[in-house]
Amino acid sequence: MGIEKYDYIIVNDDVNECAARLHALIQSQHCRASENLEFIEKIRQEMNQF
Repeated sequence: MGIEKYDYIIVNDDVNECAARLHALIQSQHCRASENLEFIEKIRQEMNQF
């Protein structure tokens, strides 16, 4: 298994940059549709009321 098999690569050359990239990565994962199925269903139900 080589490095190209990883989903993400964050190089820890600069602690602040590394932390910022890691934070952005975590935030992006929270925004994935698959992580928000309940919210999507709620929006669908609200749209059906119109």
